[in-house]
Amino acid sequence: LIDEPERADILYDNGVASYRLKDYDKAAEYFKQATTHTSSLGLRKQAHFNWGNTYVMQKKFEDAIKQYEEVLRID
Repeated sequence: LIDEPERADILYDNGVASYRLKDYDKAAEYFKQATTHTSSLGLRKQAHFNWGNTYVMQKKFEDAIKQYEEVLRID
């Protein structure tokens, strides 16, 4: 991440790690960055989905719905 801060796959993996550690604020930021730095629709879709999951854990349900709707828009 230090050498290549815009690599979407690394950002996504850091989001997953942060989510597993229950650091939902950090996870949401990593997933957000992953969505903006990837050209892969599959990775973008997965990042939005997991970003939505972080909002669910934070009880930010309207924000979660927006992320899930973005997944549907992509697919």
